[in-house]
Amino acid sequence: MIFRKYLKIAKTAWLEYLEYRANLFFEILGVIISFLVIIFLWTKIYAESFGATIGGYNLGEMVTYLIGAGILASFMFFSHQGDEINDDIRLGNLSNYLLKPLNPFFYWLIKDLVRKFFAFFLSMSGYILILFFWRASLNIPSDILTWALFFLSILTGSLLYFLIFYLFSIFAFWMEQTWGFRFVVRVVMEIATGIFIPVTLLPGVIGSIIQFLPFKFLAFFPMQIFLGKISLMEIMLNFGVEILWIGAFYVVSVLVWRRGIKHYTAVGA
Repeated sequence: MIFRKYLKIAKTAWLEYLEYRANLFFEILGVIISFLVIIFLWTKIYAESFGATIGGYNLGEMVTYLIGAGILASFMFFSHQGDEINDDIRLGNLSNYLLKPLNPFFYWLIKDLVRKFFAFFLSMSGYILILFFWRASLNIPSDILTWALFFLSILTGSLLYFLIFYLFSIFAFWMEQTWGFRFVVRVVMEIATGIFIPVTLLPGVIGSIIQFLPFKFLAFFPMQIFLGKISLMEIMLNFGVEILWIGAFYVVSVLVWRRGIKHYTAVGA
């Protein structure tokens, strides 16, 4: 019964996003164009360095990294669930969920995952051309274990991403808008996730700080697995750290939710 309920939510969300597929596609197209510019820039840098390895990446690995990170960014980071959570709380729509046998957290989570899945198919329509053009330079893993760990890292990264923005969004219990907080986080993510440049290439203190932040698990870590840049032991250790981050964000969000829902009930009384 519970599975059917949330499956229905997923189907409804899919149909909803179909209505706005053109807008989402053009958003994704902008990301694809940005990554094309970055790929050509790195190609120029490697050409002028006469094919030297830069930061442990040869040209093929860097192109593979950037295309892979671009694909991840085009669907993982295109989530407006934070806006919806903020508005549901601010406008009082949350009351509709609380009166039903429905967990708002799982409702928003499912809608977020469906949107990511939908955005993935839209983005691949553009990235297929890029993959075809650069096919000779790509470094594609051949073993099943690498692919399995890669997809697992995408799933855990998607959950982590949702929890980060969920936490900031539910501050709407006390604020009219949480957009400012979420905007700052997204700006930091532009660098800290490693979608435009591997975080290991970032200099000095900035690079060291980013290594300790959770954002690297959204793009840099999956692409490290994909390219075989880290050992199985390092992968397991990173998964362990990522799970700790997921647990921390979940626990904090539960505590904030409990305080917030009391405030929300008091306001609505």
